Amino acid sequence: MISKNFSMILCAGLMLLAGADNAQAGFVAPGSVVEGKTIAEWTGEWWNWLVKEPFETNPAADPTGAFANRNQSGPVFFVAGSFGGPTDERSFTVSAGKYLLVPLVNYVFWAPEDGADEAAIRAVAASNVDSVTNPYFEIDGVSLPNPLDYREASPAGGFTLFDSPLLQQIGLPAMDRLAVADGYWVMLEPLSVGTHTLRFGGAQPGQFENNVVAHITVTPVPEPGSLLITGIGMLALVVSRRQRNDRI
Repeated sequence: MISKNFSMILCAGLMLLAGADNAQAGFVAPGSVVEGKTIAEWTGEWWNWLVKEPFETNPAADPTGAFANRNQSGPVFFVAGSFGGPTDERSFTVSAGKYLLVPLVNYVFWAPEDGADEAAIRAVAASNVDSVTNPYFEIDGVSLPNPLDYREASPAGGFTLFDSPLLQQIGLPAMDRLAVADGYWVMLEPLSVGTHTLRFGGAQPGQFENNVVAHITVTPVPEPGSLLITGIGMLALVVSRRQRNDRI
């Protein structure tokens, strides 16, 4: 009986370990520091990422996901929301090991066009987010139970919104601006390799509504050794072809 019980415990332990390997990524707690920045600081980075692209290739205006990987770098992958309207359904890939920053409903305001200083634009941002209703987030059929707890606003001092093609397209003079972001955001821990579906959004009644479905394929990062082997293989192929050409 001792041997049998030990076997059962061992099997249970192995099953738990296997389950841990395949566990779904979790939600990073609001206000957390991720890779050296608070989530609120990452939202400023997200906005600067978004405005880099003109409307024609902007990930938020993309109905398919074809532009989702534009300008993506660093440890956090920026998932695009929308510019409002019907549900956008996109498909794209993300490398394993990346955190994902997802906007449920988010706003950015800047000086001098939206207010004279930080206090003024922060008040405008807060008033808009205060009227948002029903932000929601779901991953692989599991809903975030308390999305209203996931509000993030730019830290004191705001951030610099850099001059960009998108801002120029909407008629703004070419210059960097003091900006403040506010809204509901979810930071996800790195997802497991494979396919995942995100559904997220929310609304400011009468003003704006965001609804996005994102089908994400998480791809494994090649091992350094495999990259070396691939490089050696390509070099050998080039040498072999040159030798054949020399003999011709």
